[in-house]
Amino acid sequence: MKSFNVAIETAKDGEPLVYIEEKEKKLYLSSRFSPKMEASRLLDPYKEKPQDFIVVLGSGNLSLLFYLCENLSFNYLAIIEQSKNIAFITKNYLEKNISQRHLEKIIFYVEDEYKELEFWFKEKDSNDVQIFINRTQANLFSEFYQEAYDNVIAFYNQKSINIATMSRFERLWLRNIMKNTFHIAENAGLNSLENHFCGEKALIIAAGPSLKKHLTFLKEIQHHIVLIAVDTILKVLLHHGIIPHFVIVVDPQKINAQYVENIDEEISNKIIYIFEPSVCESALRDKKHLLAFDTIFPYYHLLTKHFGKKGEIDLGGNVSTSAYEVASYLGFDEVGFIGLDMSFQKDAYHVEGTLYENQWFSSGTRLNPFESMIHKLMDYTHLHRMKGYQDQEIFLDAKFLMFTRWFDKKQLRKKHTKFFNCTEAGYVFNNMENKDLIKFFGDGKNKKLEIFRKGLEKIKKKTPSLDPLIKELIEIKKNIHTYLQYALEGVDFCKHLLKETRKNHSLFTKLENLDQRFLEDFHGKDLVNISVQKAIQTVTAKKTLKPSLKDSLNDSLYLYEEIKTSCELNIEYIEQVLNEHELRQSKR
Repeated sequence: MKSFNVAIETAKDGEPLVYIEEKEKKLYLSSRFSPKMEASRLLDPYKEKPQDFIVVLGSGNLSLLFYLCENLSFNYLAIIEQSKNIAFITKNYLEKNISQRHLEKIIFYVEDEYKELEFWFKEKDSNDVQIFINRTQANLFSEFYQEAYDNVIAFYNQKSINIATMSRFERLWLRNIMKNTFHIAENAGLNSLENHFCGEKALIIAAGPSLKKHLTFLKEIQHHIVLIAVDTILKVLLHHGIIPHFVIVVDPQKINAQYVENIDEEISNKIIYIFEPSVCESALRDKKHLLAFDTIFPYYHLLTKHFGKKGEIDLGGNVSTSAYEVASYLGFDEVGFIGLDMSFQKDAYHVEGTLYENQWFSSGTRLNPFESMIHKLMDYTHLHRMKGYQDQEIFLDAKFLMFTRWFDKKQLRKKHTKFFNCTEAGYVFNNMENKDLIKFFGDGKNKKLEIFRKGLEKIKKKTPSLDPLIKELIEIKKNIHTYLQYALEGVDFCKHLLKETRKNHSLFTKLENLDQRFLEDFHGKDLVNISVQKAIQTVTAKKTLKPSLKDSLNDSLYLYEEIKTSCELNIEYIEQVLNEHELRQSKR
């Protein structure tokens, strides 16, 4: 609709009724007979449970907004409206009819202003989102509201995935990065090759199913263009006689280390492995050429004091996004992606031959074949169905939506490197030009990669003095021992209070004094804190508005126990570093 008038009249039940008038035709934005009943039918199922964050797409049903404020308990309400005229009517109505207490909880977005929600989600402790859509407005302005809906879901999913990842891996990250102390100390950083490849082209090889059709051509051109592979695909490439120049390794899990383990030594020595410092140590073992890049973890920052920074990139949460950042950091002029399907298909998840795909195939049976497993995945993971390359039907889950959005945003911030999508399948990126792989490669068959050999010469291993670090770790270990005693005291005291049958104010004063000791700063405290994020998230995410005394004590007990466990783990991992250092010293 290009232009229209907006007006308001009274419905049959006396409620305000907003309508759009175009060519003498009225389009009502709520029920003409009883907007209040319509609102009640929609919102009554949510009256009993407090809502954290509510989003309303389309504000034309004024009765719904009034009913929502009067009958539902919520922390925040975001209203997203496409039309300035409708927004003007809605704002006036709310200011006259809604209490100040509720108005303070409302955020109003007109047109593209709603994209500020991305920053809002990052800053607020929003635990879940409930979305209500005005169907009439969604039909009239389908493109706007579909995009708004997808963006809100993506904003929330990004936060949820980040929290889930932290909860799942917080202690694994700590253990891995401490085990990697000597790899980080002795190997160069990505910054040693910053902008080294200016004027060059590269291909990033991801692990999507479409990669299969490019393998033959890849083998032909492998000595004439720099190949950057994600770790997932390494063994598939080697099986086809293709040796990449770089392999990106970022996942902390042991199972993912299998992608780069047990590689023939002669072949492995031709590859530069670029790693995030918290990957599994076995992925780095026996590798001749390693390059680390910076990470956010406190223990890594401790290491940079002694060995310097390695080079900062924006990970993006996925090995392909990391490869994108690495290619840009290395200074390539043009980079093509292949295998970047970024979607599920009905017959595959990764390219045939990857560890993940092989596990799926091998777990299938006659009664539950691989194809059925794929279809179940499609059915039960709330996938978004959309049109991909050449109108191919593809499916994206929350993670794929987050990653595709990351790429789309990155491409808007143009850098010196120009990226092309040569995948010829899967998701079509909004801001990345599609290009045929053969055309992207061009006439490069006469090119020699002398520049890569010169890069190898710049990343020799070194043997820095570890004594200052060891001295600092011994001090930190001593401090954490003291902190551990506080935690043990807190656990015992909370258990004692839970057994008390009557309130004793002096005991609770003592508990408050114990809590205060945990606010005191000390060298090494950040190492303990990073491992209790899951516990903090669990406690703060509870919906109880007025927790009982017993609930509060149980929360305190839980936190103390988690701090105790974190202290014990930090002491154990620091001792492993100290023992490894002693062993290395004895061999010299």
